Amino acid sequence: MYTISNKLLIKESTHALAYLCPSPILEGHAVIFPKRPVSCTSDLSPEENLDFWENVQTIARMLREAYNSPSLTIELKDRVNPVLFANAIPRKAGDLESNDRIYPMLENLNIEGDNEELYQAAELARKLLGS
Repeated sequence: MYTISNKLLIKESTHALAYLCPSPILEGHAVIFPKRPVSCTSDLSPEENLDFWENVQTIARMLREAYNSPSLTIELKDRVNPVLFANAIPRKAGDLESNDRIYPMLENLNIEGDNEELYQAAELARKLLGS
């Protein structure tokens, strides 16, 4: 299981947790996990699956608003990690030299840890989400 500071928690629901990523690729990068550790979406119950994807959607809406982002990269880590999770990353034109550069960055992503600088952003995200 991954270890992320609860200070980076931005949303908790019945079956899912969302955090700001402690090692973000771009500003606003969030990660969403089902509460029950599974390695793929097919292992989720129907209720867990619905809640997980509703959280991905909710976080995506909040990120677009909070970061004035016209688009997002949503990437699912299914069966490639010990635990299933989704990345939600606000995007803007020109944020990376090449759009495809994000994929190797996602392959080498470290989602564990703590990041003092992101605590205020997490607090703002919780307010925007009404959490």
